Amino acid sequence: MEELDLLFQLQCLDLTLEANEKKLREINSPPPSAKIASEKLSEFQSKEKEFKELKREIKDRELEIESISQKVKKLKTELYSGKSGVKELMDKQAELEALAKNQKKMEDILLELLEKAEVLEIETQKAKQELDLAEKERDADLILKAKEKEEVEREIEKLKGEREEKVRLLPSDLLNTYERLRRTMMGKAVVEVKKDKCGGCQIQIANRKLSEIKKRNSIITCENCGRILYWKE
Repeated sequence: MEELDLLFQLQCLDLTLEANEKKLREINSPPPSAKIASEKLSEFQSKEKEFKELKREIKDRELEIESISQKVKKLKTELYSGKSGVKELMDKQAELEALAKNQKKMEDILLELLEKAEVLEIETQKAKQELDLAEKERDADLILKAKEKEEVEREIEKLKGEREEKVRLLPSDLLNTYERLRRTMMGKAVVEVKKDKCGGCQIQIANRKLSEIKKRNSIITCENCGRILYWKE
């Protein structure tokens, strides 16, 4: 029966079409390398932000030290000018000692910040290198995906064209039955009989019914699952 052959061919086309459409959905999803690149970007931005903030803090400390240095210089000039009284000299000497102590403290802090900045700069550079590598891998994957997508889309269009040709040759009532079974039977409306069993639910087919199926004179469905049974000559 030609209609049975057409139905089975249509079923094979639809299954292949579904597989390609599933593949296309997978292709359209971001590759794992895209997630890695995104994570590396976040790591780099975090390091870069921390490094910039640290450089601003270093600049502020340097300005503080410069300000203290100017005050120390001014006080020393006043101390050695000989124009101040004893009490005023003692006050200025105490202030000078306090400024010197504060300056030493600020310089120690600055040294620690500079050491930290040196380490952080290396870490930032490393994070940038890792980001560049991750983005390169992501871009390569995206190029491959784009090529694969083009091939799959071309195959889908070809399959759709072949499907339309099969559909035009089938009676509308038989096509409607086929489409209904596809919706209710997980995409498999027509199944091949193998080892005297239904290719869908695997139930054993009675000998009398099996003989009718082998004649291929009519549309026969499985008594258990309702799928259309097909005997391949």
